[in-house]
Amino acid sequence: MGLLVNIDNGGSFTDAFATDGERVAHIKSPTTPHDLSQCFVDSLDRLSRELYGAEDLARLLGETDHLRYSTTSGTNAVVEHKGSPVGVMLIAGEEQSLYGAADTLGQTGLWPAMVPAAPVALSLNNNELDETELMRGFTTLIAHGVSRVVVALPTREQELIVKDAVLERYPRHLLGAIPVLFSHELVRDDSNARRLLSAVVNSYLHSSMEHFLYGAERITKQHHLRSPMLIYRNDGDSARVAKT
Repeated sequence: MGLLVNIDNGGSFTDAFATDGERVAHIKSPTTPHDLSQCFVDSLDRLSRELYGAEDLARLLGETDHLRYSTTSGTNAVVEHKGSPVGVMLIAGEEQSLYGAADTLGQTGLWPAMVPAAPVALSLNNNELDETELMRGFTTLIAHGVSRVVVALPTREQELIVKDAVLERYPRHLLGAIPVLFSHELVRDDSNARRLLSAVVNSYLHSSMEHFLYGAERITKQHHLRSPMLIYRNDGDSARVAKT
């Protein structure tokens, strides 16, 4: 049996644990919030020292079957309002209620921190999209400086209509700097409110987390980790970086 390595990155300290069923090693090292890849590598170096008596990152990762990583960085970014501004497009009539999510958010101040511009209302009558309204909405959101746009409509079919129009009007080479996320592609949830909030939070955190997680995965590949690094998700499951 190879090693199972778990790393838990907190705001102050990063804990790492490794076992192969016989040997057990645990270390704690300071978190480096300015560069999370530094404490990630430091933790692995310290684990290798605990196991082998000297730092040997290549050997540690070469003997590792599974490496799993969890972090509070996303939660901290939400609390500290340090994400990327998100624009939102909803079905007409839900701009204020946010499909009922407004009641859940209350007066926390979280929504305006994540979504600085008023939601754009989209009208679909008999599945016919008002494309002038769509283009005007994009122009408004871009003018407000959003980094990403979330389209959250009640049905997958409605979102596909908007997606086709977006790709036709705004080819990827023109809109690439402002990614558009469709809620049904991210979350399988019949609750419009939960799906909307999941898509917004994901978009809000994506840019800051993406850089580090892909960087950490690149480090493990350079040292010949045999299986993909897994990221713990909020639902308790884990998945590859590209699937989170």
